[in-house]
Amino acid sequence: MKLKVFLLISAIVIVLLVAFFTGVHHRHVEQEEPFGVHEPIGETIAPIGTPEPTSPSVVVDAVENDAGGELLASKDAEVQRLQDFLDENDADGILEQAAFLAESDDTNRREAAIDALIWLSSPKAGKVLIPLLKDSDPDISQQAFNGMLHVLNTLAVQISEDVENGELLVGDGADEIMSEENLRETYDLWVAACLAVDDVDALENLLIGLSGVDVKLAVPALVDIVEGSQGALREKAAEYLDITTNRDGVTNREEAALWLMEQAGKN
Repeated sequence: MKLKVFLLISAIVIVLLVAFFTGVHHRHVEQEEPFGVHEPIGETIAPIGTPEPTSPSVVVDAVENDAGGELLASKDAEVQRLQDFLDENDADGILEQAAFLAESDDTNRREAAIDALIWLSSPKAGKVLIPLLKDSDPDISQQAFNGMLHVLNTLAVQISEDVENGELLVGDGADEIMSEENLRETYDLWVAACLAVDDVDALENLLIGLSGVDVKLAVPALVDIVEGSQGALREKAAEYLDITTNRDGVTNREEAALWLMEQAGKN
């Protein structure tokens, strides 16, 4: 009798164990991925404090934790300081910090500086961009060049009463939007930017914008660029000087001065 009870209990236990392991195997099969689908090896860190498009990018440093092997993220304190100035709309602070980051060996810091300088779009901001036009990193130099185009185009609008005819609107009156000092700085920036590039196509992009502003600014600047450049760059600058002066044969400073006097007399 005891043997029968023992065998019965053993049979029940075996049935329960089979049912348990069958259920575990079934759940394991459901969780398996389809053939050929694999999770990426390693852990991905989500960006921290993603900035607005006009703000400098946040630098994320991946640091391995010896204890747990996890990846920790930390912000670059100097880039964050620049972001704080942007949030406060502190133009002086932005310019100073961007100039500091622009001289860094760190690519992310230089990129952050370029973004902030574009946001400022002032003559002083453009001046900080000049060395970055020749950056050893081609991506940085291209970003700096695109930033320079944006800054100069913004300034071109600010010095013009009418974008279509490019009439200068400069002075200290309530209706004027650019001071004489800013106009001089803009002039110097345009010349410096053109002399800083060593590619004809890049120079032409800068000259297109320059030739669209008032001739009282464009012609003297083009003369300076012609005199300060060589080879193919000089030829391209001379071509735009000729176009801007209505192909009246202006090739040097003296002829340009006479041409401007004649235009003033016509007006």
